[in-house]
Amino acid sequence: AGSGTLNATTNPLSASSGVSIFAGVNYTIAESTKLKATATGLTQALSDAITVSALTITSVSASTTSSVATITWTTNTSASSKVNYGLTSSYGSSTTETDTSPQVTSHSVALTGLVACATYHYRTRSIAAGGNETVGTDNTFTTTGCTGSASVDSQTASDITTASGGSVNLLSDSKGITLTIPASFAGSDANFQIKQLDKTSVTNTTSTPTGYSTIGSYIYDLKTLSDASTSISSFDSAITVVITYGSSDISGIDESSLKIYRWDGSSWIQLSSCSVNTSTKTISCTTSAFSVFGLFGQASSSSSSSSSSSSSSSTSAPSCGDQAPGAKAPWLYGAIAQDSNSILLYFTEADNPVNKYVLEYGTKSGNYPYGVQDMGVNSRGPMTFLVKSLSPNTTYYFRVRGGNGCATGGWSNEISVETKSRFTITSLDIAESTLVPISCTSSYKIKKGDSLWVIAQKLLGSGTNYKKIIEVNPSLSEETVLRIDQEIVIPCPSSTSKKGSESLAEEKKQTYQLTVKVADKKGQGVAGAKVTLHSTVQEKVTDKEGGAVFSDVERGDHQLAIAYKGYQGEQSINLDGDVREFKLAVTVVPVNVFLTKPVLILLGFLCAVIIFLLARLRKNDKGSK
Repeated sequence: AGSGTLNATTNPLSASSGVSIFAGVNYTIAESTKLKATATGLTQALSDAITVSALTITSVSASTTSSVATITWTTNTSASSKVNYGLTSSYGSSTTETDTSPQVTSHSVALTGLVACATYHYRTRSIAAGGNETVGTDNTFTTTGCTGSASVDSQTASDITTASGGSVNLLSDSKGITLTIPASFAGSDANFQIKQLDKTSVTNTTSTPTGYSTIGSYIYDLKTLSDASTSISSFDSAITVVITYGSSDISGIDESSLKIYRWDGSSWIQLSSCSVNTSTKTISCTTSAFSVFGLFGQASSSSSSSSSSSSSSSTSAPSCGDQAPGAKAPWLYGAIAQDSNSILLYFTEADNPVNKYVLEYGTKSGNYPYGVQDMGVNSRGPMTFLVKSLSPNTTYYFRVRGGNGCATGGWSNEISVETKSRFTITSLDIAESTLVPISCTSSYKIKKGDSLWVIAQKLLGSGTNYKKIIEVNPSLSEETVLRIDQEIVIPCPSSTSKKGSESLAEEKKQTYQLTVKVADKKGQGVAGAKVTLHSTVQEKVTDKEGGAVFSDVERGDHQLAIAYKGYQGEQSINLDGDVREFKLAVTVVPVNVFLTKPVLILLGFLCAVIIFLLARLRKNDKGSK
């Protein structure tokens, strides 16, 4: 047998026998090959039997979730697996080389820690035996997790430096969105991405701002990433957002009502510093944070034809075929600051049909720039909703209403409460609160000549209030024949049953009895707690059952403060309705920030550091003596 080194010039060389031959590798020729030759002679002898086959990459694909992309590909020869990836075709990130032993022909590499609804570049790499490497072409993928699981209709991206800033746009026929980014927008350079999302998928999840409808298909996901895993949530300098629309987009829309809103994950927030230019068909606003943005407007009672037309026509605002909720609006009776950034609201149901509740709020009474378009519907009875992403030490004003599809019901009363300070050492958290009106009724015996109409006129101020008598007497109906001496229940007279100034005066002087029951988280009454009702200030101390009774409490909003053993908590309540008494049950939990687990861990760590430093100092002192 002979042996030698084959100096092949092409990698790899595959013989018909199935043997792969690589450059720089020593090969021993077995006796069974019946080949007697030097290395040089072997090259010549096998030249007709050897097929040149370069390492190739095919069938490249990417499957994604909101944070992971799995890249797969195949090679014609066993090789290792590696992927370069990043926000541009320059990549910047790479996976560790895998499948080095044994090597494979079917490759799969997972890229983790990605940002949802973001676009990435990637390319595959494989190295076969002997160091022969092949690099795939540039490809892109977009992670899932866009708002409403919406598909991406079109997109663009651009790298912007903090030194000079720049602009990026996504336009079609000169319509679309343009971002102007100032210098020093953030602490690092970033990749700005714009995606136009399918508006139906988005608004099915978010609905639209109250009273507004989408304009065209101008719904965009805006994203800024400093690297493959990090998005910039807010900017040091405001970004200018300009949306250019067309005349056909605003048919039937009041052009002056156009606004750009940003979805914060739970509600649409109107952008500030906005201006509409009807000549250039643009709206320009500023924002200091990115998410999903949309162009919205309000329907006009009629719309004119374009300025180039000499005729005009009237177009009615879109109609709604859904049945509106009943006459009774929700009662927003409680608001409790949970911390420096959130407030828990308590409200009652509206009259059916209702398939959602809408919230509006702001920092000034009667002005509600923020909102939540669908708070859902829970079982009949008192409902709660946690409003998040609020500012510390800020008073917010809220109102809610029921909705059924596109139809809306009446607004509730307004209620206000202030968020807590960012730095609070002790507090008495109100974990649960239930305010129940106690119905006021009296008994009445039927007399000769009585009818429901006559009784209502005599006792409730108007014969039309006879239905209120039926409501509190399940055995009665409009067809019931009354019997003399029959006993029925009469509801409390309504202040609205009186007319004119008498009704208004009665409503203003309406007072209630308020019974407050304070309990701990085990349901035990808290005795000795000081309860203060603010408006006309009254103070009471709870009895051994945790109760405190307030008389002559006026109609409207009140702040209720509870103080106990150095802890204090507050909540807003609203008293309203044709009743005489309310019962408020609250569950309180004392909280000391110094006794919370995170703080105790931090204090323990600091103590350990101090002990370590003192030990080192003592050791150094001994060494210097």
